[in-house]
Amino acid sequence: MKFFIKTKQFFFLSLVIVIQQAMVAGSTYFLIKLTSSQHEQRGFLIQLFGFLSCLTLVYFPVSLQKYLQDKWVLSIQKKYLGLFRKNYQGRIDLLGNSVAQNEKFGFMQRESFHVIDQVTFYWNDLLTTALNVVFNIAVIGATLDKSFIGAYTGSFAIYGFFAYVFAKPLGMWSAATQASRVAHSSILSKSWNTLLIGNQMNIESLYKLEGDCFSELSSRVLKNRSKTESVQLLITLVTMVPVMGLLIYLIIQGLQNPVVLFPLIATLHRQVQIIQHIEVMGTLGLHYHSMSALLNGFFSSMQTPEKQTLDQRMKQEHLQFIHSNGRTLVTGPNGAGKSTWLKIKKQQLGDQAVYVPANMEIFFEQISDEMSTGQKAMAILKHIEAENSKDRVFLFDEWDANLDNINREIFSAVIQNIAKTNLVYEVRHNEYGLR
Repeated sequence: MKFFIKTKQFFFLSLVIVIQQAMVAGSTYFLIKLTSSQHEQRGFLIQLFGFLSCLTLVYFPVSLQKYLQDKWVLSIQKKYLGLFRKNYQGRIDLLGNSVAQNEKFGFMQRESFHVIDQVTFYWNDLLTTALNVVFNIAVIGATLDKSFIGAYTGSFAIYGFFAYVFAKPLGMWSAATQASRVAHSSILSKSWNTLLIGNQMNIESLYKLEGDCFSELSSRVLKNRSKTESVQLLITLVTMVPVMGLLIYLIIQGLQNPVVLFPLIATLHRQVQIIQHIEVMGTLGLHYHSMSALLNGFFSSMQTPEKQTLDQRMKQEHLQFIHSNGRTLVTGPNGAGKSTWLKIKKQQLGDQAVYVPANMEIFFEQISDEMSTGQKAMAILKHIEAENSKDRVFLFDEWDANLDNINREIFSAVIQNIAKTNLVYEVRHNEYGLR
């Protein structure tokens, strides 16, 4: 949890919540005092002013709390993306690894933001509710009846016992739900191109697979929700027995003593609110184990897999290298590992090398979605040529894929210009020799 709470945004949010709940507890204090100062005009006016002031001023920190909540969420998102980029930048051995793309990058795109929203709102609600309960119990116990502190302590002890008993199954249910959600997201990430192309032979199987995943996800979400809520209802009913018993007892005793009865009646709505908030705390407490399960997936998405040995994919004896005019063409039969050889070079050379994958599907500021494939490729090459510096190594992987002969000649001329001051290694989709 340090990843979330070790931020200045969380500190300021917590401070505002403390101020807010102190004002709420203050209104409880002044309300109790109001019922006992009815015959003292001066004291009554002071307590009334304090009560109204707390009820009015509390709206200021409430508004600020929402702003700080959003600021906290955005700071965590930025922090997560920064760590994700740091951990995965340069991991060219994962290029083309569909499992890593679905599980890791898919998590970064969707599931991470879901978890961040869940966890930040969880902590905000938990902190707000806990402070509300603690402050109000302290005020009621100190000014109304000390027995309430013992009753609420008993309620918390009962809750703690049941929370411990149900901790493991709650975590398992949440982890299973998250696994189904990630699986469904992975299927959706594969569906876009298939959907646009519309080949009937495979689109029906895609729909069926996606439908099966969604059905499993729906079933698991609803089943786990019903089990979680049943557990929560049971714990809430048992937990409230000490407080409700004491409240009923004191009201019956106060029927013959208005001095005792008036404060109880005046604060009855606040007592009910505390009971409701304890139920909320119970729900949040039980969901702590669900949050832990979500966070396990969240943090595992930033754990990079061990580096794969690319050499095992390559058949060095089948590769040939043709040198001409500063360029080296890597040739060999399909499956020999030509593209793998380029990736190994990139691993070895690091920032000194520039790797351009097949179809050049990487980000460059100069390209836009409105461009054709050829226009995008040319814009990338022109940018590389303009930024060209000496003594670098350029690795082009099937740069000529999907190009006609005229465009191949144009692109080859640009690459030839780059090769005047740099080393160029290339794998061609159409191997017809260097020109």
